[in-house]
Formats: sequence, C-alpha cells, structure tokens
Amino acid sequence: MSKRLGKLNETQYDFGKLKKVIKQMSESYVIKVGIIGADAQAKHKDTDLTNAELGAIHEFGATINVTKKMRGFFFKKYGIQKSKKPIVIPTRSFLRMPLLSKEGRQQIIKKVINSMGINSLFSGNKGTPKEFKGVYEKEIINTISPETLATAIGAVALERVMEAFETEGFGQWQPTSEWSKQHRKYNPSNPTLTDTGDLRSSITFDVQKVS
Repeated sequence: MSKRLGKLNETQYDFGKLKKVIKQMSESYVIKVGIIGADAQAKHKDTDLTNAELGAIHEFGATINVTKKMRGFFFKKYGIQKSKKPIVIPTRSFLRMPLLSKEGRQQIIKKVINSMGINSLFSGNKGTPKEFKGVYEKEIINTISPETLATAIGAVALERVMEAFETEGFGQWQPTSEWSKQHRKYNPSNPTLTDTGDLRSSITFDVQKVS
C-alpha cells in the first residue's frame, strides 16, 4: 500500500497505516479477485473458450490471424468482404487497471475505511499527543478479525471491478465498434464487454487463510 496521502471527506489519510495494521494482526489471509474456481474452467456461452480464456483475451488484448474458414464464415453470416487482415482485440483491463493502479488501490482503501467505520485510524491530525499514538491501531487489532478485514477488502475490490464494467473501464477502454454493436446478440447500447453479462458474472473473490 502506498504511504502517500489521500483525501477523504476533507480529511487527510495515511494509507500506509492500513498495511501496518494488517502486519500486526496474528493471522494472514490471501485475497483473490478474478475468474476463479469452477467459473474459470466453465465454457463461455456460444464459444469454445472457457471464461478464463475469454477474460484473458480482453484483459491483455489479442491479435487473431484470420483463416480461410473464418473469412468464409464472416462473409456468409454478415456479408463482410473476405479479408486477410488479422482481427485486433484491444486491451480492456477489468482487473489490473481497476485494482492495481494507484487510483484503484486508494479508492479501495477509502471504501474499506468508510464501510468498517475505522476512519479515526487514518486521521492525520498532527496535534495528537505522543502518548495516544498507536491507540487506534491497537483498538482495531483487538476488535476486528483479520478475516473480517480481508473479506471487506475483497468485497470492495469486486465492487470496483463491477464499476469498471459499468463505466467502460472508467472511460479508459476502447469503445465497442459500431459494427460489433449492430451484431450484438442482445442490447446494442449495453456498455463494452457487458452484452450478455456472462463474463462479468463469472468474476468473484475468495479469501483464504495462509497456513
């Protein structure tokens, strides 16, 4: 976690303190967010790809060489002139960008702080007497279990991923082409990557204790 100061409700917060609290807790947990478990290996509807494979294509982008069979299919179904140009699928990061970017990490921490009512820990009041420093950390460690904190972080992280789908990557994804919109199976006006909703619904989070 970054130690840089962020701003929330007109109050300064030191995000490095959350990392300090986590380290002081007696138990450690791993938080996984993405296409995991049985959903990862499940076939995506109307394709030969698993959810994990389709997710990787959109997360990292891909260049697909068009075969003779593919050219015939597109010409027959959509009337597209046969072309040997590869199909380029742009990168539309729905995990790395929302969760690992500087802004993403800060937004997650802010929401966790608010949802758990632990704002006092992060208040950057320079006038706090020395004898009171560390009191808030101890209070949180004694009242909030590591699993509860890890679960809160996972839930907020998943919420941010869902926000990325609703906002087309917070406005950073390359928009769906007009041709793709016209040939969508469902609503042409749906945000990018949300036509069927299957990819989005396959994403979840999991919290596991480190032995």
